[in-house]
Amino acid sequence: MNKISVAIVLYNNDINELNIAINSAINNSLVEIIYLIDNSEKNTLSSLQNINKEKIKYIFLNKNVGFGTAHNVAINLSQESKFAYHLILNPDVEFD
Repeated sequence: MNKISVAIVLYNNDINELNIAINSAINNSLVEIIYLIDNSEKNTLSSLQNINKEKIKYIFLNKNVGFGTAHNVAINLSQESKFAYHLILNPDVEFD
């Protein structure tokens, strides 16, 4: 079965809301990696990578490059890693 990569773009988000979205994605057996692309000015959300250091790659951009450009960073990483599928996930999404 093909594994997928997931990207969540961050910008000064509520950490509790992000925990829900991240854990929801991590608990899906199809998810191989989650790219957290942080557009915030400070890397206060970097602790999110500690949820699962094997499945989460935190990328701090140190500036707001925008939603699309930040997702392009993750898409490029996904393509380099040869994932067949990539999911763009909003930080307020939760699924079973």
